[in-house]
Amino acid sequence: MELHSVELHSVELHMPLYFFDIRDDENLFKDEEGLSFPDFESAEREAAEAAACILRDSRRQNGRLSKVTIEVRDEHQRCVTAASALIQIERRIET
Repeated sequence: MELHSVELHSVELHMPLYFFDIRDDENLFKDEEGLSFPDFESAEREAAEAAACILRDSRRQNGRLSKVTIEVRDEHQRCVTAASALIQIERRIET
């Protein structure tokens, strides 16, 4: 009985690249490098968390920023999702 050798080829896993463009009240900052994520949902979750963190950090530094949107592009430069964080303050007393 003759055994045939089996060649095992390494399988390279491809993680999609996503670009996170940041839009605030006045500006758009394009992401030129991108980040790899195992799936679309992970990239979408990261966009939501990033928008919230940017807005929170801006407010902590006495910034006037009230809304941040992360627009996510895929490897083909298509906008595939967007996540926004918004702070709305309604002052109800005179100071």
